[in-house]
Amino acid sequence: MFETEIVCDRIILINKGVIVAEGTPDELKQRIPRLKVINLLVRKGSRKKIEKIIGKYSDKVSIKTNENEVFDVKLHVKKPEEIISELLRDLVIEEYDIIKFSVDEPTLEDVFIYISEMKLK
Repeated sequence: MFETEIVCDRIILINKGVIVAEGTPDELKQRIPRLKVINLLVRKGSRKKIEKIIGKYSDKVSIKTNENEVFDVKLHVKKPEEIISELLRDLVIEEYDIIKFSVDEPTLEDVFIYISEMKLK
């Protein structure tokens, strides 16, 4: 959806054939709570263990594993500055290698996921 944000003035989000939202990229991003996304790439350890560690900090988590057993982790949080130190410390204590770390604004993909989940409730 990154390309969509660059080339489109207005966007319509469709889920299962139903329009769930429409507007400019900025308007759509303003519809979700002011969450930030902590992105991590970590290596070593088990998926179960990382789910347990990460789950302490957010109930909105995505964890993907690639073929090199690197975990691509995304946490949606309101105030990342309040948890970053403790989160990174927990990962280091459990001997995870932190390959990449960043804090980003929500993307249009985050908006789509949030809005789609809200429509299902």
